[in-house]
Amino acid sequence: MRGYSLKELAGLTSGAVSSATLSRFERGEIAPSPDKLRWLARAMELPYSYFFRTPKVINQVAFRKRSKLGKKVEQQILEQTRDFLERYTEAEHLMNIPSQKLPEFSGVIKSLEDAESAADQLRKDWRLGENPIHSVVEEMEAEGIRILAVDAHSAFDGLSSTPDSEEDFIVFNRNQPLDRQRFTLLHELGHHYLKIAPKLDQERAVNRFSGAFAVPASMMRERIGSHRKQLHPVELIGLKKDFGLSIAALLYRAKDLGIITEYAHRNAMVTISQIGWRKNEPEVFIGEEKPSRLLELLGRGIAEECISQSKAAELYGMKLGDFRDVLLQGEKYSSN
Repeated sequence: MRGYSLKELAGLTSGAVSSATLSRFERGEIAPSPDKLRWLARAMELPYSYFFRTPKVINQVAFRKRSKLGKKVEQQILEQTRDFLERYTEAEHLMNIPSQKLPEFSGVIKSLEDAESAADQLRKDWRLGENPIHSVVEEMEAEGIRILAVDAHSAFDGLSSTPDSEEDFIVFNRNQPLDRQRFTLLHELGHHYLKIAPKLDQERAVNRFSGAFAVPASMMRERIGSHRKQLHPVELIGLKKDFGLSIAALLYRAKDLGIITEYAHRNAMVTISQIGWRKNEPEVFIGEEKPSRLLELLGRGIAEECISQSKAAELYGMKLGDFRDVLLQGEKYSSN
């Protein structure tokens, strides 16, 4: 979870635990004493109770295909996810709040048009209408999906639980541009929500779902028309400002809907490359994809005296002093 080698971890214990001893702990040859566990907890900035939690089993996860990571980084992200789920589940248990499961789409996606229809149906189920979504995370958390934002290498976009997992969760990289964060969140939602026929390209189907959920077809046509020979960059900036998708994704969406042809799409991609938007798009969408449900749950627990501040800090994965600062910021925000 911290990404340390045994040698690095041993150094952080000031020699109290050697790398050879750590290796024996890992192999299960000996069990660490309480004193050794305290050294390890301090070195890794973890509460001592971390080592006595009921571990969460993560059977299968789906990394987004564009995420190209080494095994060590994958394991680090999975352990961060496991730790997050353990803390989240304990918080829900202490608050007597049952875990929720997102129902799967009832049919099988056999075409890209089916993926479009599934996005429309989910918007209806979530009572979102056809307007732009201010925060994708907020809508997902409202449906009981656990969302974890991690600081990770740029090669990582996101991962999600599989439909047969005990809990629904999505992990995304908050170090990515905001439009990419939003598309990753919707992409992972599609992987979890849809049953896709084996013969259909999964990534294309999920991408179609993501684009349709972000920008419904009727809104796209209302903004730019049903048939166009070409699109002006200023139109794309306006769409991005409202819907929070990248310009490249919006152009692909226009092609998917038949608003522009394949030829027009290729020309548009050349144009945005020439003006430098493929690598550095204008950041015009105002928003933030920041998970908040766990913090709100802990705040409620403190207010109802179900959880002490020190326990809440542990479940939020922070030191008590830092957690109090987070609570103070929340109080200031509420008062404003």
